[in-house]
Amino acid sequence: MLDLQEEQPEWMESIESMAQPRNLASCGSVKRSVGGGEEVVVVGGWYGGKHLDTVEIFDVWTGVWRAGKDWVSLSVKLVPTIMVTAFSGPKLPLPIAKAAVAQLSGSSFLLIGGETYVDNKKSNLNTMYLYEDETWTLLPYKLDAFCGEVSAVAITRSRLNQN
Repeated sequence: MLDLQEEQPEWMESIESMAQPRNLASCGSVKRSVGGGEEVVVVGGWYGGKHLDTVEIFDVWTGVWRAGKDWVSLSVKLVPTIMVTAFSGPKLPLPIAKAAVAQLSGSSFLLIGGETYVDNKKSNLNTMYLYEDETWTLLPYKLDAFCGEVSAVAITRSRLNQN
């Protein structure tokens, strides 16, 4: 990790390894709702011939990793035509690798697209999950195409209209 708080940014060299080796993972940063410390959330990825649904969270201030919790599904109908499904705990509801992350605020980010391997079938995803307060919410919005290995950035619509 790169420490940007220093006058000259420096790589943090004394970070312990995650419990689960992984590549093709995604990550975002969030401020904890309790205590306000910053955390880096490492999501899914691939290792040992399989896609991962695990999440590991690094506390920037203490330098300690912790595992994401198992999830419990809850579906809520916001209006008659929109159903939102939330997953309590940061463990992913399915294995995902190669997904994009778009940072939304200090406490949330989107996990967009990627690929999964479920029931012996590999497929690209067109989904968007919101990570906020250690909860994953499957949003009702879909990408126009099923995408693995994508990039994303969040901007406000007002910035698109500036000259």
